[in-house]
Amino acid sequence: MTCEGKGRVTFLDEYGTECDLEHLATVEFQGREYAVFVPCDETDRDEQEVIILQILVDDEGEESYCTVEDDISEGVFNIFRSVYAEEYNFN
Repeated sequence: MTCEGKGRVTFLDEYGTECDLEHLATVEFQGREYAVFVPCDETDRDEQEVIILQILVDDEGEESYCTVEDDISEGVFNIFRSVYAEEYNFN
């Protein structure tokens, strides 16, 4: 499953600092859902860092996000890249 972006999301990092990210897509990989983000403060869209977080849903339907291992991140990014090849420059 892949869906289009949801816009800007604000997270708190491990130091309590706010971090604004733009949600680009949600991608299913190995039976789990992952969100693909880029920092909102980046100016050169072709050079942006991609951040991939696993989406966790608790018993009450509340979403939370957690970091993922490099091999999972790479798999999710490969799916994202193939689906959105015409929208983004992946050079």
